[in-house]
Amino acid sequence: MLIPLWAVSQNITIKGNITDATGEPLPGVNILQVGSTNGIISDLYGNYLISVPSNAKLNFTFVGYIPQTIAIAGKQTINVVMKEDSKALDEVVVVGYGSIKKTDISGSVASVNREEMMKKSPQNVAQGLRGSAPGVMVMSKDGSPDGYATIRVRGVATINGSADPLYVVDGVQVGTNANFLNPSDIESIEVLKDASATAIYGSRGANGVVMILPNTALKEPLI
Repeated sequence: MLIPLWAVSQNITIKGNITDATGEPLPGVNILQVGSTNGIISDLYGNYLISVPSNAKLNFTFVGYIPQTIAIAGKQTINVVMKEDSKALDEVVVVGYGSIKKTDISGSVASVNREEMMKKSPQNVAQGLRGSAPGVMVMSKDGSPDGYATIRVRGVATINGSADPLYVVDGVQVGTNANFLNPSDIESIEVLKDASATAIYGSRGANGVVMILPNTALKEPLI
């Protein structure tokens, strides 16, 4: 009578390799015995080795990938192919050197909601930015549609030099004024507000950077 109980409770060693859909090894994948604190992570080559009861289940989790739970069921080798979580990968933010996942951002980036911006019927970019991004202050100097506006990102950063942010339109630096753009031709606006986000632009980005991407439906470039 005791033999079946002993067979169920004994531990066995499970090994395997974890890769992504392209066959590349995934280091740092969490492998956890379901219902316990017994777990490890995969090594640099995606390999793992863990001792668990023969009737246990293993849960495999990794950031950006769909979690998997696999029953051991007498197997001693379990190789796993992790599938990307498309929902997690869809949420990206434009920064100075391209676009990255919002969860990977270490700097401060403010995204302007285009739909909310257009509800204000802005005549230029400065009017569109007013009240649309936290930490961004906009003060118009005149009422003309293409009039220059004073924009400050997190206040005044210098005393003697210019405190205006740098505008980058479709990857091109256009200076400190982008009011020549038609707001309806803009797809998205991201305001980079700190040193880590603006480092690629050097001293020109010291007062913040306003990244503007054109509407992809346009047949002609903005600039």
